[in-house]
Amino acid sequence: MAKPKSQPQMRLDSAHHSDRAAGIGPDHWCRRFFTHIYCSFDDAQFAELYQEGGRYPISPRLLACITLLQFMFRVSDREAVENTVMRRDWRWALGRADDWEGFDPSVLCTFRKRLVAHGWERRIFDHVLGRLRELGLLAGRRRVRVDATALVADVARLSRPELIAETLRVSVRALWQGHPELHEHPALVRLYEQYGAECWLGRGSEGEERLSALGRDGYLLLELMAPVAAPGAEVVARRELLARVLAENFVRDEHGAVGVLEEDERPGDRVVTPHEPDARVGRKGGHLWTGDKVHVTETADDGGDNFVVDVLVTDPRVEDSTVTEEVMERTRFVAPAAELVVADGGYASAGNSVAAQGLGLELVSPPRGGNSRGLLPVSEFTIDFGRRRATCPAGQCTERWYAQGRGIRIRFAGAVCAACPRRDECTTSANGRTVHISRDYQQLLRDRLRELGHDYGDFPAHDGLWEMACRTADDALTRMALVPRVLEARGLDDLRRGGGGVQITGFGGRALGEQQGADFRLVAVVQNAGGLVAWVDLVDEAARITAGVDEAVLSGHQRQDVPVLSLIHISEPTRPY
Repeated sequence: MAKPKSQPQMRLDSAHHSDRAAGIGPDHWCRRFFTHIYCSFDDAQFAELYQEGGRYPISPRLLACITLLQFMFRVSDREAVENTVMRRDWRWALGRADDWEGFDPSVLCTFRKRLVAHGWERRIFDHVLGRLRELGLLAGRRRVRVDATALVADVARLSRPELIAETLRVSVRALWQGHPELHEHPALVRLYEQYGAECWLGRGSEGEERLSALGRDGYLLLELMAPVAAPGAEVVARRELLARVLAENFVRDEHGAVGVLEEDERPGDRVVTPHEPDARVGRKGGHLWTGDKVHVTETADDGGDNFVVDVLVTDPRVEDSTVTEEVMERTRFVAPAAELVVADGGYASAGNSVAAQGLGLELVSPPRGGNSRGLLPVSEFTIDFGRRRATCPAGQCTERWYAQGRGIRIRFAGAVCAACPRRDECTTSANGRTVHISRDYQQLLRDRLRELGHDYGDFPAHDGLWEMACRTADDALTRMALVPRVLEARGLDDLRRGGGGVQITGFGGRALGEQQGADFRLVAVVQNAGGLVAWVDLVDEAARITAGVDEAVLSGHQRQDVPVLSLIHISEPTRPY
């Protein structure tokens, strides 16, 4: 089919159209679509989708705009072509005259195949999005929302033997139709007669004997396809698909005997239909589907029209929370003025909230519930981040503390859990209970407060660190004794919103006061003090216990001579919220 060329642009207000425009107002959607969308395309843009020579194709910009209208009005190919003939607004939107007769609906399907074959799936979308940006319709959009939906493949759900038999059918037909010289081969004739037509296997086809027979025929067909599979031919793709399906369902020994893989031996990432080899089975709630998952981002400002600004297609098994950061990065590019991203609970995590802040966005979504699966929740455990120690509700302690991705994994010994009287309500693992804590637990705390309609700083207890910073502004010793090791040990700094504030640098040049449970153990050294000043003299017994300093620790440190350090610095207090 010949390459399309640029055509003279038609104006909606030309005489032969405006005479028939009665009743179509200047703000009607069809006028705006024609002016801003249809006329922005040029047939020459699509030239690389076509080859030299042949008859001239139906205008590709017309097909592209009909595809857009199909999405807007949710109609089939046949209904779309009928609308270009029967509906006046469609004809005006597409610049068609009253005597337009349409075309065969299959042309739209062929056009979409051209787009996919040349990697143009997003080209039309990006063109329209760019046009909206040029018109200023995306300027100042400060709020977007994102949600995921199922992209269902137009395929049947097949059982295991039906999948193998259907793969055999499409493969044997490709070999039969592509290589007539093999029509006399007895093995191919038998396979074609047995599998060449669609068949319903029905119940009772799951037995190992039936599967073994399918496997033997599959490997036989694979051997017949090997010598005739020329590069680039359809037979090559069919043979590769058949080989993959066989490998996912059978095992073959050195003598050629075929064995059936048990269900738990099959790979998790496997073909579910030969017609869409890349499609996978997704689950959301109680709903199962075969296909993909699409994450749609659209503007969500109050008043006026909102637009879809991004579409991200993923494997249906991918959790929404794992793509949230990518979605927000794409949002920052397509909607630079965006400040707020609204999403459902599937996109929520403390790490994603932190990532949003790094991109200059705020992620608003319901925090996820606990995932303890009916066992004792993590909230029942006492976590000491300073000492890297955890205590379970039964009083058992562990220091088996491991970093894992964006979180912390804490394990209790299997022997300890086995002897625990609360084991049945805590864990079912013989290796003991494992607790997972997000590294962004401070953000998680804030998300929980916001879920309840509050924020950090709304309660008097949240001002403890601030008040103490003000009260100790003139006394370095008192501040070091009370802020890093008492207030922070009590968890009053679990969330600080903003920079500035207190920064005390002490032993080893570490910043004390930036993390709960800093390595300030016993005493503070005051510049020019000339000796040791005991921390125990500045705080009461309850505060010492909270900070984790018991009598054994005191007895081991009271006689140590600590040299004078001049690394203490107290910054001007700055309110963090």
